[in-house]
Amino acid sequence: MDKKRRIAYALVQLMDEHDTQGKELAKYLGVKPSAISNYRNGTRSIDIDTLDNICEYYHISVSELLDEGKSDVIKLTDDERDLIKSYRKLDYTSRLAVKQLAATLSPETASDTREGIA
Repeated sequence: MDKKRRIAYALVQLMDEHDTQGKELAKYLGVKPSAISNYRNGTRSIDIDTLDNICEYYHISVSELLDEGKSDVIKLTDDERDLIKSYRKLDYTSRLAVKQLAATLSPETASDTREGIA
């Protein structure tokens, strides 16, 4: 598959996964909704700046968009995506605190907590 088709396919997947409307993405990118439609169907190439802005909108890298170098794809739930987005907005100190908290948790701790709630 050529790059234009890979990008078009990836854009369709992202927009579908995030329930993004063409108008919404077009407004963010400063383009007409018809441009988004053309990007999605592969009739128009996406310039590098627009590609970068699309990745920024979805909080991913260009490599992630193109799925380059990934042998194991991990599908995330909406909650997991929200957590990652929130994490990326944290400052360095807050990220360290989250990492330390996560390191103290284990599957055994999580099941103990669930049993206590039930």
